[in-house]
Amino acid sequence: MRRITADMIFDGKHLHQSPMVLLLHDDGRIANLVPAAEAGSDVEYFKGLLMPGMVNAHCHLELSHMRGIIPPHTGMVPFLVQVSRQRKVEQDAVQQAMRDAIAELENSGVVAVGDICNTADSISVKAASNIRWHNFIEVFASDGKMAAERMNAALQVQQQFRTAVPQHPATVTPHAPYSISPPLFTLLQEVIGDAVATMHNQESAAENELFMQGSGDFLQLYRQLNNKIDPFWPSGKSSLQSWLPSLPRPKRLMLVHNLHISEADIHFAQQHAVQHQQQHYYCMCIRANQYIQNEVPPIGLLRDKGCTMVIGTDSLASNYSLDMLHELQALQLAFGKQVALEELLRWATFNGAAALDMESVMGSFEPGKQPGVLLMQQLQGFEIVSRTTIQRIA
Repeated sequence: MRRITADMIFDGKHLHQSPMVLLLHDDGRIANLVPAAEAGSDVEYFKGLLMPGMVNAHCHLELSHMRGIIPPHTGMVPFLVQVSRQRKVEQDAVQQAMRDAIAELENSGVVAVGDICNTADSISVKAASNIRWHNFIEVFASDGKMAAERMNAALQVQQQFRTAVPQHPATVTPHAPYSISPPLFTLLQEVIGDAVATMHNQESAAENELFMQGSGDFLQLYRQLNNKIDPFWPSGKSSLQSWLPSLPRPKRLMLVHNLHISEADIHFAQQHAVQHQQQHYYCMCIRANQYIQNEVPPIGLLRDKGCTMVIGTDSLASNYSLDMLHELQALQLAFGKQVALEELLRWATFNGAAALDMESVMGSFEPGKQPGVLLMQQLQGFEIVSRTTIQRIA
């Protein structure tokens, strides 16, 4: 039994400042978290804060070879066009970039990732990693006539993952509101069932404009990519209020980005969640938002409305790194003391594990779990700052 303590311990849900000791089995499983007086002898002390391993709730590992290719602040539609046109390169380069990205994730204390997959390219590198993955097999087709073909292709990729790496769940999930036709939504309802799902949501003002008025930059996207769209726009409603009724079945639904979500949208989503017994999670990828559009998510609004928050990095096409500490630093810099340390760390650990349906095995220091143990140092009081560091110690 290993016994470790520090100046503070965050257990995944609560921050403990009184002396506590974490008891670990030799294989890293949590035995207990107890007051120091009950821990016995041979306790290792670390200066700083102990916390569970972090969960990167939204990533695109397949795009790791695109690091630095797309310049920052292009805006959403030019960014999407460039990703579509530049993502295909030699497979050796793709594989090496993914290996490097996984090393970066592991070194930054990440123990689990919700990863968007359009191909089976990442199977071999995931099989060799120490990270637990939830593979979201992404499907999209704005042309309803392509719905069945695209769904069949996604199901084939899903089967490849399930066969090669059965220890890592693989579920089919929609891409974004502007890329899913009504026929494809119908197929998704049949395929998703009660599984975990995720979707990019309201990442730009143009997305809402498309649904509300049938105009805006996304029409340019369809023209540039030569994509056909079903004639179902405009709905006269926001993007979220237009598409969410088409996806009633997943038990856990993670909405990613949410840059242009409104109070009315949140209320609508909360009513939908109650009606369909869903749990919604709102994923923040602040550095990607800053990289693409120089914007930040409406953290204050989401918190005020009681939304459950998680954190992701997005891809190396839209971010300088996949380091979760950098995301925490960016959130702290943007919102300061508005978000307490305890809450911010909860987003990065337990909430992320719950969003990926992994909270029974990681995300918190509870007996039987194996979440990993991180040591965070160089905090400024109760704030994460630029000099703050993190390392895995168990």
